[in-house]
Amino acid sequence: MKYLIIGGSIAGLSCARKIRKFEKDSDVVILSEEERPYAKMSLPYLLAGEREIWLEVPAGVEFCGQKSVVKLFPDKKKVITEQGEEFVFDKLLVASGAGAAVSEFKGSASPAVFTVRNLSDIQGIQNRLKKARKKKVIISGAGLVSMEMGDAVQKLGFTPLFLISSQKVFSMILDDAGSEVVTKDLKEKGAEIHFGESIKVIETRGEEVVVETQSGNEFTGEVVIIGKGAIPNTAFLTSSGIEIDRGVIVNDFLETNKKGIFAAGDVCQGYDMVYGEKRVNALWPVAIEQGEHTAMNMTHFRIPYKGSVARNIVTAFGNTLFTAGLSRGNELETYQRREKRNYSKIVVRDGKLVGAIFINVDIDPGAYLFAIERKAEVAGFKDVMLSGSLSYTHLFPFLRGA
Repeated sequence: MKYLIIGGSIAGLSCARKIRKFEKDSDVVILSEEERPYAKMSLPYLLAGEREIWLEVPAGVEFCGQKSVVKLFPDKKKVITEQGEEFVFDKLLVASGAGAAVSEFKGSASPAVFTVRNLSDIQGIQNRLKKARKKKVIISGAGLVSMEMGDAVQKLGFTPLFLISSQKVFSMILDDAGSEVVTKDLKEKGAEIHFGESIKVIETRGEEVVVETQSGNEFTGEVVIIGKGAIPNTAFLTSSGIEIDRGVIVNDFLETNKKGIFAAGDVCQGYDMVYGEKRVNALWPVAIEQGEHTAMNMTHFRIPYKGSVARNIVTAFGNTLFTAGLSRGNELETYQRREKRNYSKIVVRDGKLVGAIFINVDIDPGAYLFAIERKAEVAGFKDVMLSGSLSYTHLFPFLRGA
């Protein structure tokens, strides 16, 4: 059997490792745009010099770096790379990840403008900062990556200046109260935050870069970092006949509409347990889960994937955030607790936990995720959950079959 994996990040590597565990003699080949595998989620930490990013290729797996797939032929069971090479397969995993979402504006191609998706981005930022004089970095957006990059540049002695088109930080995962807690703390720690500001023009003047916003304001720094999310890498699938929405649509077994072709990770649009629909949950732990599960279904098993739950754990500017499920909305039954830099919120639907936010509260994230996934009845546990004290002991009745 010949297994081919497109994408050399954690979803592809997890799948390859699991396949090799089940089958010792089959061929397992990974095609990756990168020369060697690394954890893209760790790029902000690499900038700050706090973490290694390299990932290990499983033993017995052939890793082919600098191979960008441009065409897939499902019926012929082959792919073609940018170099014109052909790779054939019996079973295929599409784990091509996602690329940075970049807004189009005048000056977006400036050498002072960077996204945060590849190692070359971090190397470019580092080279630019070596020549910096104003000690200010302009960051467009206030999501997870933007905040982690802001934290990293501040640790390097630079002032992060956030330009935020909305009216709150972490707008995709925090409610208004949670955003207020973080915003207040960021300002106290020296970050500059400007709401309602979208980039219109970027002009490079020597070693400086000037950003003009739609409102007419100007901001000056040495580097502009665009942190506006990511878009699944699906361009090479355009004429393949594989069903694509925002990402690659998969069934309950993480298989596409083409038999023998599966998807996992940031490119995969699979079932979300809380929303009850197919969504792209571009998250490290979800990529691992899906990669390992596709390996089972690509080899000897036929096991439905239970689905994923959107969740995030991030530490930035000394604040630790955990969010899960339907964290933002207030249209359901919600309970909140706020004290200075600490904030707790749980969201309940039909007596079951479906969302949570914890800022600077010591919790066991696994217990809260378990409660959401198992649709645990939370009557009588509301105070326990808000305090961050929920444990598997409280959920003992739901542990059967875990």
